[in-house]
Amino acid sequence: MRDAFGPGTADRALTDVAGLLNGCCRRSDVVGRLGDAQFVVLGAVAVAPSAEVMRNRLERRLAVHNQTRSPWGPIDLRTSIGSWTAQDGGTFAEFLDAAESRLRSVALEIKT
Repeated sequence: MRDAFGPGTADRALTDVAGLLNGCCRRSDVVGRLGDAQFVVLGAVAVAPSAEVMRNRLERRLAVHNQTRSPWGPIDLRTSIGSWTAQDGGTFAEFLDAAESRLRSVALEIKT
């Protein structure tokens, strides 16, 4: 997007994604940016089924956003959802690494 439409457009898309994510979350959730085009939502006091609820909310909001977005076209998001508790037998950092790995696998599948 940056190459095709310039840095302002890419920055606007990132702002749009951040707004979409914030709109899908509860006040107790935390939205953060992990990399150039990677975000994370931490539902600190969430139960596992709430991840799917959040994903559904995000997909609905994204669909509405994409219907009104112009001239750059729709925003395409890939999501990876999981849950972690201290009893899971791994660190939170390992959990985040695994989630990122799943996203990269999806991205590679799409490219091939």
